[in-house]
Amino acid sequence: MEDIEVDEIIGVKKYHDMTAEEATEAIAKDMGTKVLGNGAFGRVIQSSNPEVVYKIFEKDDAYLRFVRFVERYPSKNFPKIHKVKNMTSFFKRYGVQADKFYVIATEKLYKIDGKPFDAVFLSNFLGVPTLDHPTHYMPSGRENAVMVPAREFMQYHPELKELWQAGLKIRGLHRESPDFNWDLHSGNIMKRADGTIVITDPLSSSDAFDYKDDVYRAHATDEPMIKGPHYRKKEVPSTSRQPTTRNDDVKNLIRQAKAKVAELKDRIDNGEELSGTEKNMYNALKLFIVRQEPQVGRVSSPAPKAPQVPKTIVAAKDLYDMNRSIKGRIVELIRKNEESTLRTDELQVVNQLKAEHDNLEKKYGIVFRAYELYNKLKRIPEPNSYQAARIRQLEAFIDQKMKIAK
Repeated sequence: MEDIEVDEIIGVKKYHDMTAEEATEAIAKDMGTKVLGNGAFGRVIQSSNPEVVYKIFEKDDAYLRFVRFVERYPSKNFPKIHKVKNMTSFFKRYGVQADKFYVIATEKLYKIDGKPFDAVFLSNFLGVPTLDHPTHYMPSGRENAVMVPAREFMQYHPELKELWQAGLKIRGLHRESPDFNWDLHSGNIMKRADGTIVITDPLSSSDAFDYKDDVYRAHATDEPMIKGPHYRKKEVPSTSRQPTTRNDDVKNLIRQAKAKVAELKDRIDNGEELSGTEKNMYNALKLFIVRQEPQVGRVSSPAPKAPQVPKTIVAAKDLYDMNRSIKGRIVELIRKNEESTLRTDELQVVNQLKAEHDNLEKKYGIVFRAYELYNKLKRIPEPNSYQAARIRQLEAFIDQKMKIAK
């Protein structure tokens, strides 16, 4: 990732008295292009290259994590990232806003027009935990939509096998990034001009929402704004700084190995036959983890090992995320019905989704409410004794209810 100072940029002084939105419009005009989008967390400008756009944002750790993941593990169903820059903020902003912002040059993508699949269906297809879980689809020749397992659906459309595998990689990233939420809804699935489906932004972070709330609050209270950048002298690195140790390198390798093992295991559990190379990799990575993990942390005053999250909590989180995803799809279809009447098969899909949502709420509703509180408490950096005890109580409660529900 490139990191540049403001004095390396030519001609930004004219933007010092503009807000981020105003500066974005002015920059696009100066480039002879236009602003393609102005959302809650960032903006998109068309570059001079018709196939490339610039995504500009100040705070979105989940998206940055995804971008770094895509750079390491490219896939035809992930966006092509051309360049990432971290730049000093040269526009007018509130004191709560960051001193730096990101510019990511990425390929231009397009909204899905529903042919042959709509984005709502694709988000549902990628959101199911296993290939045996029902998804919704109407095979050609049938009058009404029916719920069929994802595995059966792929028999009708084998071209989606690679998309499913890309989704498994995202699930591995999600497990590796417990602070981020699964956010693969229809708005985060787009396509290339040639029709290839692309997953654009599958995770979200509560920090991004908190940051945006702070900005809105500053705007509502008429907080004074800072004009132009904070010019700082470049800091000289301290000579006492310790270099990265081999221990840190091994930890990083173990984390990457675990993510890859989880991805391959998901494919095995879903009945997929691994190639000879992949089988060797799977066994080698498991052996690497077993041999190296006990050696990590053998230094003076090691950091306390984080307690392992019970499997029932992980299962509860997956069900909670899936239930939220189903609810989001129901809202999207209802909104679509308000704009233009849904077809009979689409109305039946809504009813099927409502039935699935009601079934999950009936069976796991109390678990979902407990998990919401548990998740909120777990995000507290340094919980007090009462909060820590409450976390343990909720873990035991969720564990008990999940076992009963099974």
